[in-house]
Amino acid sequence: MIEQPKVTVIIANYNHGQYLKKSIESIRRQSYKNFNIVLIDDGSTDPLTKEVLTEYAWEEDIEPIYNSENKGKWAVLNQALETVTAPYVMIHDADDIALEQKIEAHIKVLMQHDSLHSVAGFYHCFSEENMMEHWNTKFDLSNIESIGHKETYENCRNSRLNSNIGHYVVSPDYEIHGGACLFATQIWRDGLKFTPPDMKLRIQKAEDSDLNTKITLLLQKTSVVKLPLYCYRRNTSTNDAWLRGL
Repeated sequence: MIEQPKVTVIIANYNHGQYLKKSIESIRRQSYKNFNIVLIDDGSTDPLTKEVLTEYAWEEDIEPIYNSENKGKWAVLNQALETVTAPYVMIHDADDIALEQKIEAHIKVLMQHDSLHSVAGFYHCFSEENMMEHWNTKFDLSNIESIGHKETYENCRNSRLNSNIGHYVVSPDYEIHGGACLFATQIWRDGLKFTPPDMKLRIQKAEDSDLNTKITLLLQKTSVVKLPLYCYRRNTSTNDAWLRGL
């Protein structure tokens, strides 16, 4: 049986009430059980968010944080991380879903490679039906396929040279990178934090991709779970236009 260190999952929400409950439940049903959730709401104004926050307000496994005004995703992720005491943290978007084995697979590969950081595959999903196609997907984790530190570093470095998106691996069925990661909390404590775009310190457009790339290139202790463990919702809040420079 693999070690079961505590993991804190941070869900940062802003006006994603229509998706938030399904996103939370995808974490609460994880096969890996030693985790808690920090649910931080960044000044949402939509009524559905308020309903979901009220529903989960007294759940023991969820620590709620409420901002009275919107600060921006990079700021609230740093704010939530200040509360984390667990040795590992996973960032989870409020409009996406994690497959049931996501945390378990991350921890297993972290232990296999003595890593500080683990990224995994994700599906691009364009509708609710598309998201739910993967809800019950399960994998055999007894012989999990992964990529170690050196190859991951080289893949990331090459992606920076050849792509404006910077994904480590693109397979025919899914991509690796984006929000599908888990990392040692000490990395953040040591100074690798989420940075605002106007400071011109970001090397990727999205907050999670930026931090993942920095961790991989600077620390070189990142491993890859070669499984799609996350469903990334393509909607009007995604940053496609920004990535295209529009």
